[in-house]
Amino acid sequence: MGIAQIPLASSGITVSDGNNAGWNLGEAQWEQISEYTSTSSVSTITLSSIPQTYRSLCLTISGLECVTSSTGLGLRINSDSNSNYMFGGFQGYGTQTNTYQSNSNTNFRMTTYDDMGIGTIFNAVVFFPNYNATGVKFCNYVTNYNSPVGTQLRDVMQRATYRSGASQSAISTLTIYTSSGANNIKVQAMANSAVTLWGIK
Repeated sequence: MGIAQIPLASSGITVSDGNNAGWNLGEAQWEQISEYTSTSSVSTITLSSIPQTYRSLCLTISGLECVTSSTGLGLRINSDSNSNYMFGGFQGYGTQTNTYQSNSNTNFRMTTYDDMGIGTIFNAVVFFPNYNATGVKFCNYVTNYNSPVGTQLRDVMQRATYRSGASQSAISTLTIYTSSGANNIKVQAMANSAVTLWGIK
């Protein structure tokens, strides 16, 4: 598979200090690292062997469908299922909003509850800056999904922190999984539906 590139500027970006002096920042590009498009029902989707040659990662989820009983979605780093995840954010649904926080969780919760039901379509963008450095990992993500269980459209924005202990190793694997453990999810059989990992250099 070739590398798909999304140019952010066709001829570079120039930043001026207001005194006729400027610095050309060059052309920044997101490169597609991997993509998952299988329409088979699964309980996990794993993106592994992530190269360490980028500055930041962006995980995009488009058209992930819940096909059986209700479930939630979680995201784990390097297959770590210990209580090393912290997150907080807010969600909007209907005319209501609420905030929440978890300081010791076994995953980054992608849905606020186990409220994905049959027919739920889930979309998300997850940004990991400086993913390959030693130290605590941070990310921000936005998710959007309809909830047949609660009959609401939900929009969720979260900030999150991952602490894996002393090593704080670089991110090499990302796993999306169902809280039910069942084969609840699949990529919709529609154009542009996919789970895609991008990197920027």
